[in-house]
Amino acid sequence: MRKLSIKSTESDALIIAIQKGDNLEIKNHLGKLNLSKMEFIQRMMYLDRILQAAKPVDKDYSILSSILYTWLDRLDNGEVDGLIGDLCGMICISITSIVYVMNGCEDISPEEILMTNLESVKMEKAFSFPLTVNRLEQALEKYREEIFEVEIEKEHLKLQKDVWLRLLDIAISKGRKDAINFINHKIEAAASFAEIPKYITKKCNKIPEFNSDTEKIRREAQKIVLNMVEHKNSVIEDETIGKIGSLFKEITHVECASIVNSMGKDITLIDDPDMLEGPLNAIINFSNDDDNEERQFEIRECLGAPTTRQLKGCRMLTCICILEDEDDSEWEAERMQWFKGKCEECKIKIAKACYAMRLPLDKGGWIGCYCTSKCVIEAANRDIKQGIKGEEDFEHYSRFNEIDATIQFKKIVDQDDLYASEKEESNNNNNNKDNIE
Repeated sequence: MRKLSIKSTESDALIIAIQKGDNLEIKNHLGKLNLSKMEFIQRMMYLDRILQAAKPVDKDYSILSSILYTWLDRLDNGEVDGLIGDLCGMICISITSIVYVMNGCEDISPEEILMTNLESVKMEKAFSFPLTVNRLEQALEKYREEIFEVEIEKEHLKLQKDVWLRLLDIAISKGRKDAINFINHKIEAAASFAEIPKYITKKCNKIPEFNSDTEKIRREAQKIVLNMVEHKNSVIEDETIGKIGSLFKEITHVECASIVNSMGKDITLIDDPDMLEGPLNAIINFSNDDDNEERQFEIRECLGAPTTRQLKGCRMLTCICILEDEDDSEWEAERMQWFKGKCEECKIKIAKACYAMRLPLDKGGWIGCYCTSKCVIEAANRDIKQGIKGEEDFEHYSRFNEIDATIQFKKIVDQDDLYASEKEESNNNNNNKDNIE
């Protein structure tokens, strides 16, 4: 197939009209071009050539306006995407031309140019996304220096995080793996750290060692109250005992634990695991006892639970059970493998694992890594909407509100090592061993 070329006389006449600043002649010469039949690279290079000619003489950007609008008219259906596509490709050849366009045409944004690269198959084949971004960032730096006539700090030259997030959505929808990896790197490099949650505290509360046994703590609290009543009254009427029993069916486990904590005697107290490793969302294993028709259940030991815990259920900051591969018995998730150092929803950095929040699954266990309850809710709502459309048995995240309330009420301890208790116990054991020897 023969390539369509531009006659040198026509090209020279257009350049002369540009140098004269004759907008009518510019439109006239450009109007004779059949841009839709020109090859993309050829068209892009020609646009760069005429913009290079216009830049030195175009003081009010009227020539630029004539060139771009006429160029747009000559494309198929007058599509703006075609013009943006040409500018997108031109970036990779001439930074000065694109700076000239950005100076004189506020309607064409850097985001649009990058969107065109992601959405156009021609762009993808002609110019890689990382190359286009790098050239555009150079153009932005030069553009801002020309506008403000001062040296700008590098951080102000970068595209904002919300732009990168929108571009990431497009890259994912188009399956552009090269762009996805590149954009994630940009987001991570530019992201600041999330604020420390308000529920973070420096001190851990003490609770009874059997706090995880709901019925036991409830019975202990009830016994304390009955002893108090008996101390004041020589005889306790059955009606009073019944009222106390009814009361303890209504008050919460946390309130019962508070009673035992403040009034109980000879009770071993430990640091509250809810505050150290986060709330419990246990995975329950059910079984049928041959001698009993009722189903028996037990809390499954969490793969990430500290060895010092008597009850090793799945807690928010240590659970890695869902990361395990059921089909691969040899693969094991490492402790804290869930914590990636950034929010999966907004991509902001998270300084410590104890500052993160996660999603509790209906079946027990935890997934995800998020900076705030807002991001947790957004991720959950998106999953639920997708589940409603396509799955019969989808995740509802029904326990999140209850668990979020527990976090806000009881708080989480600010800590660098969630397994510090194991190291302390190991040191104590070593010291005892030395003393025996």
